[in-house]
Amino acid sequence: MDTLEGKVDAIVTTGGEPNVLETVKVNNTALPITDKAVNITAASGTSNGSIAINGTDVAVTGLGSAAYANANAFDASGAANIVLGSSSDAAGTASVYGALASAQAA
Repeated sequence: MDTLEGKVDAIVTTGGEPNVLETVKVNNTALPITDKAVNITAASGTSNGSIAINGTDVAVTGLGSAAYANANAFDASGAANIVLGSSSDAAGTASVYGALASAQAA
C-alpha cells in the first residue's frame, strides 16, 4: 500500500494539486477564494419572500404569504377551539357543537 505522501505525489504528477480549491460558484457566478476558503453571505432579501445570498435576492418558495405576513394576520392560538366549542354545548350556542345540537333538535 502506498504511503499518503506517495499518493499525493502521484496526484501532483498526473496534474492534480493537493488541497486546492479552483472554483466555487453560486448560480454560475464564481466566488473569490481566499486562503482555501469561500465566504457565502446570507441575509434578509430586499423583497417579501426572498433571502439575499452574496447580495443577490433568491426567492423562498413553499410558505406563500405566511413567510412575510404580519403576526397579527393570523388567528390567535386557540381561536379554532373556541369556534368548535364542546360536545356539551346546547342548541343555540354559537359554536360548531351548538349548531350540531340545533340540527339534531330540529
